[in-house]
Amino acid sequence: MRRIWILVSLVFTLLLVSCSGDEPVTTAVPTQETTENLPTPTLAPPIGEVEEATAVSPNDTQTEEKPTVAPAATIALNPTPTLLPPTAVPVIINGMASNQFVIMDDAAKANVAAIYAHGQETGRDPNTFAILGDSLIATPQSIAHWDGDTYALSPEFAHLQPTIDYYAGSFNNYDVSVRVGLHSWSVFDPLWSDKDFCDANEDLLTCKIRLANPSVMFILLGSNDAGSPGGFDFNMRQVVQTVMDAGIVPILATKADRFEGGDNINNNIIRDIAAEMQVPLMEFDLLAETIPGRGLSSDNVHLTYSEPYDYNNPDTFTFGYPVHNLAVLVTLDAVRNELEDVN
Repeated sequence: MRRIWILVSLVFTLLLVSCSGDEPVTTAVPTQETTENLPTPTLAPPIGEVEEATAVSPNDTQTEEKPTVAPAATIALNPTPTLLPPTAVPVIINGMASNQFVIMDDAAKANVAAIYAHGQETGRDPNTFAILGDSLIATPQSIAHWDGDTYALSPEFAHLQPTIDYYAGSFNNYDVSVRVGLHSWSVFDPLWSDKDFCDANEDLLTCKIRLANPSVMFILLGSNDAGSPGGFDFNMRQVVQTVMDAGIVPILATKADRFEGGDNINNNIIRDIAAEMQVPLMEFDLLAETIPGRGLSSDNVHLTYSEPYDYNNPDTFTFGYPVHNLAVLVTLDAVRNELEDVN
């Protein structure tokens, strides 16, 4: 009986196992108790926001490695330029710029300043210039006009009026140093001096310097010196040196005529002296080429003119004296500008 019960129990157990095999046996996965240091996923920033990239966590204690910054390159700056007075626009007479007929290079400018400074130390009058010349100047049609009311400056020459005012009274002050027929050699001959004004045995150049005490002197000679170029050269150099030694700035000038001969030797001598002795030169010989007939009258020595001298009228520039007078004024203005900063 016992065996029968055991057999029945085994059969019943097999039936239970057989029925339970239709469903899978679920094995419970144990909860992981250890916390692993899993990397925290990096969240992409929302579109439109700038991501701040951090190399390390702000809670970490870590020495921040600063990037090496290359030293800024040194930029070579150009030195600040020295501001100079504006360069004067050249005056134009009959199409010729003033820097073509007013010859005064840097060496001449330096010499002019030195001569003028010496003259100021000895008491030369800065507002007075003198004229040493012949019959080209000894006429009321010449630069005496600048001391009168018989001229009218056009707008392009209006800037010259201050120079007329600065030297007022000098333009018509011919007196003892302007003589008809004057030669370079007669400058030092007392027989040519005006006995009413000059001392006994005093030449006219020395007399003029004593009476006028000028700081500048125009030297307009050469038309009467013919036949002896060597003598003209020697005498002109002596005149220029005497003027410079007296602390007076000499201004030389070429002439329109060819009285001494067609070779133009006297003008060439004047040019050489101006260059070698480093003094200003007014090149009227070149400017005369812009005037009909070189601006010469029928005697081929003196100049043509038509009064009044109205520089608003183009016809004025077709005559010798008006152009010559204007060139003298332009040259004098250029020299005066060089002397402004000299003590």
